[in-house]
Amino acid sequence: GSPQSLSATAVSALSAAQLAAIPAAKWGSMGAAWLNAVPPALFATLAGTSVAKFSNAAVAGLDLPHVAALTTTQMAAMANPQSLSLAAVATLTPAQASAITTDLYWMSASWLNALSPATFAALTPAQTARIFQPAMSGLDAAHVSVLTGAQLKTMWCLDALNPAAIAALSATQVAALSVKFK
Repeated sequence: GSPQSLSATAVSALSAAQLAAIPAAKWGSMGAAWLNAVPPALFATLAGTSVAKFSNAAVAGLDLPHVAALTTTQMAAMANPQSLSLAAVATLTPAQASAITTDLYWMSASWLNALSPATFAALTPAQTARIFQPAMSGLDAAHVSVLTGAQLKTMWCLDALNPAAIAALSATQVAALSVKFK
């Protein structure tokens, strides 16, 4: 039979070798209940090529222990991290979030604000460069206040920041944006 037809009990008894033997293409058929039945320690051993096939619905239904188990390699491979629940996003570590290779264009302000400020601050300048106007306009002051000069310099639509977010910018942040004329 197909692996997606296994019961939760059967899934929880699979070995790392058995999970690794499932072809990457099959992982797109696995629902959240199936994935959440895999013990988190084994879930962390899944290949990035498998994680890349997870459906939006499966990613949205990942429980918090499985989100915590995601490795940076898995996060980099995940095609649809924007589908994570906001509760799951709130638990992402700085290492997990900075490993995301999916364009942050797809992340809403709610998604970005769900990250802890420390995790948001860990986003790379290449990532923050891809935060677009709809999300930028909804960023809250707590998140804007932790941006580094390097991150701010990459953000092309800072004019979309809301007044509270603009007010949260420090003198150091504003100075990092200043143009110096010779």
